[in-house]
Amino acid sequence: MFSDKMTSFSIPQQPIGTLARLWYLIASLPWYAIKTYPPVFLLASSAAYASSQFAAHHTVFPSPFNIMLAVSFELVYLGAISLASTRRSFWFYTTVLSGAITSMIYIFLHSLDRYGLLDQLSGNGWIVAFSAVHAVPLTGMVVSYMFLFHAYTRQIDEEQRETAHKCPICGKGFSSPFGLLSHRRVHKV
Repeated sequence: MFSDKMTSFSIPQQPIGTLARLWYLIASLPWYAIKTYPPVFLLASSAAYASSQFAAHHTVFPSPFNIMLAVSFELVYLGAISLASTRRSFWFYTTVLSGAITSMIYIFLHSLDRYGLLDQLSGNGWIVAFSAVHAVPLTGMVVSYMFLFHAYTRQIDEEQRETAHKCPICGKGFSSPFGLLSHRRVHKV
């Protein structure tokens, strides 16, 4: 188990009190993505609106669940950009692409709903198709985001473990104190 000094990423304890909970929610927002990518944030807000409206179509997700779904969907999208601001991996591209495709599908279907074209579609095939459209893209994006988040934290942990125990003479980093001790014995440092 690593101490807090060895890892810069740690999950904070759940705060107690209303003001502490509010501060916890504000601090956990992906501010880097919001600050660095304002156009993406503004477009994501519009996509969140369309997503929430489509999620509420025929009360599949009634309020407030449709709003929570839309906001969390866009925060995952922004969080992926924030997490991978310097490190882009397969899971970064998968999350961003799945988020963009999901957003396009929801905006398109919300537009069809606003023009009254979705109400003309009936039958079991359409029910299955709309159920899949509500379930598959969001689930795929969330799974890819979890893989991205796991890869990001694993990479940070590996970087910190490699430099956690440094030789005071040569500066070489070791992942454990035993590696450093062995290095010092071999080199008589």
